Amino acid sequence: MFLHNQIIQISQRFMIHFLSFLLFFAFGGIQYLAAANFGDEVGSLFVNGIRVPIYSNGSGEASYQNNYYKGQYTGMKYQCPELVNRAYYMVYGKNIWVSGGKSDGVDYYTYPIRNGINFERYANGGIECPKPMDIISFSGGAPPGYNGHVGLVKAVDINKKFIIIANQNVTQGAQDADQKMPLYYDSYSRTYTVGLENTPWAKSIFKYKVQGWIRLPNPQFIKITAPSKYSVFQASYGYVQPVAMNWSNSGSVGSVVTIQAIINNRIFTLSENLPNDGKYYWSPNFYSLGLISGYNKVLIKIYNPFKPASVCYQEIYFYLRSGYKESIESSEEVFSVYPNPNKGNFSVNFTSGTTEDVVITLMDVTGREVLTLNTIATIGENTIPIDISGNSSGVYLLQMRVGGNVTTNKVVIE
Repeated sequence: MFLHNQIIQISQRFMIHFLSFLLFFAFGGIQYLAAANFGDEVGSLFVNGIRVPIYSNGSGEASYQNNYYKGQYTGMKYQCPELVNRAYYMVYGKNIWVSGGKSDGVDYYTYPIRNGINFERYANGGIECPKPMDIISFSGGAPPGYNGHVGLVKAVDINKKFIIIANQNVTQGAQDADQKMPLYYDSYSRTYTVGLENTPWAKSIFKYKVQGWIRLPNPQFIKITAPSKYSVFQASYGYVQPVAMNWSNSGSVGSVVTIQAIINNRIFTLSENLPNDGKYYWSPNFYSLGLISGYNKVLIKIYNPFKPASVCYQEIYFYLRSGYKESIESSEEVFSVYPNPNKGNFSVNFTSGTTEDVVITLMDVTGREVLTLNTIATIGENTIPIDISGNSSGVYLLQMRVGGNVTTNKVVIE
């Protein structure tokens, strides 16, 4: 009787497993066999609000048909590298396809410098965990080329137990858009290893080894090198003196930038599609910008439209003499001297938008320095007393340097 019961229990377990396999095949596993036709969309990838379609390669064989996105070559339809190249161009504006036989799946890890972009490279089994949009590269494949495979990390489990990758030319079905792969963490060595799912279809399809993953270098932020922060630009006959803008965009070779000015909560787009590292001259019309007499704060915004985190602001000022709307004839109005003329005792008065170093230099008509004074401006109205009563009468030039901005004024000593 005992043996009879054991046989029944074993038979029941076998039937449960067999039925589970049939259900898996009917409702889940069938998608791996039901490949879509060539060019059918099987899923998508969303990054920074941009949707990147994923396509079926049909039979899986080389189509020898080139694909382009907005005129940029992205690879052969619809091989695995094509998705990676197209995604990086759509999301980041970067062409990472490299000619000369360096754009097979295995090559992304082997040659991490892609069109001048030096990707960071992390080995599988190293201390760096994969991150979304890392390019994950596989070695191996079928002879004679052993071209490997490549995909994109779509998501990483919050507990770091698995990753989801998006790729092309594997199952030719929906699974290509959401390929789950286990992630193993060794707490002793503090390393991460990406493996393969322990299922028959995964073992038959992925006859590869995960080499590792590459990542865009950081930081990729724009740095404005001119104009200097809190510079003051003055208006003359309705126009502000030309504003020279210089910027650099670290780590974003081949991308473009946009320049905007934000004045009184109004946004003015000055130029688009400018070089990654470049210069731009702006000659703004004072009245069309709706500026008022006195100081007008202007935020210069330079950014890479493909990377929102690259936004950089620079705060500068446009100045129009209070009470006048027609012009400023010189830089004398940026600060005032009172009284002027005087007997050698006077004050320098100016308004500052920040606490910044101020250097005041007084020179006679021959250029000889009579006085040099270093102080720190406070936000708002500033008054700096000057005493040169021991000097002879005549005309002097007073120069004030605030940050990178230098202005001059005439001082008359009687």
